[in-house]
Amino acid sequence: MPSEERAFTATLSLSLLQTYVRVVETGNISAAARSLYLAQSAVSAQLAQLSRAVGAQLLERVHGRWESTAIGSIVYERARQMLQTAEMMRRDIDDAAEAVSGHIVIASTRTVTDTVLPKLLAGFYHRHPDIRVEVIAGNRSDAERRLAADDVDIALVALPFGRKGLEIHPFGRDRLLLVVPREHPLGERTHVLFEEIASERFVIFEEGAGTRSLLEERLGTRFSELDIRLALNSNDALVESVLAGLGVTFLPERVARRWESLSVLHAVELEDLDLTRTLAAVLREGVLHSQATQRFLDFVMMAGIEEFDRGASGSIAPKS
Repeated sequence: MPSEERAFTATLSLSLLQTYVRVVETGNISAAARSLYLAQSAVSAQLAQLSRAVGAQLLERVHGRWESTAIGSIVYERARQMLQTAEMMRRDIDDAAEAVSGHIVIASTRTVTDTVLPKLLAGFYHRHPDIRVEVIAGNRSDAERRLAADDVDIALVALPFGRKGLEIHPFGRDRLLLVVPREHPLGERTHVLFEEIASERFVIFEEGAGTRSLLEERLGTRFSELDIRLALNSNDALVESVLAGLGVTFLPERVARRWESLSVLHAVELEDLDLTRTLAAVLREGVLHSQATQRFLDFVMMAGIEEFDRGASGSIAPKS
């Protein structure tokens, strides 16, 4: 190893990187110092030490906040990765030493249950075979109520998720597609405008479901103008209703593409309506969570939504 490289790596420490990351994320040296229980002068000294080690300016003042320079942004991203890796190493050591076990109760909305949850659980069981998981499936309102009542440890949902006093940890994205019978006039189209479907008959999720709430939010007053013939409580029920000719519907993309691959239905994207949403793990804020619950949250965050798309035969494992 060249002497300059040895000197650089020897100068770095996790505490230096943690301090820098906290300053970037707060934009304020005094706020970072308070959160790290350090004196402001100590934080300033660590920033200067890291800047000397890198050999470049890492921060600059922008509208009263400290923000990363171009080189500082590289340091920030790599520092976050190193700190995350160090934390995962600590947890892996703890797992090996303590053989973590326990019981987790999860509230899962139907979007998550019908798409990513099975593979997620398969990967988690592989890594933590001694942790028992119980899943309670329902709609968004069900998950909100159970979490507020402390009936579950964690909820896996599609945002928005409206209650206050929650820790929200985004882990992926999802979007809704229009689903029509293959013989429908739109059965050969890949994209449509909303005005082209506004007069269709619709079957849709029940009130309180996240999918319906997303449509209500994004359509605004246009939602009340839809010709809704039936409100149901499952993706499968919606699919059967479309097949029976009761109307068209909106489904999560993974569900829609699965039925499309079977040549049963046809999925269409809306060009002028953004129906993307964020999937998140949600916990009650200010509550001491069990070690098993924390392990599950760590797994969800490390796996990431891209791992869910590896195919039906693979189990999920966090990236190394």
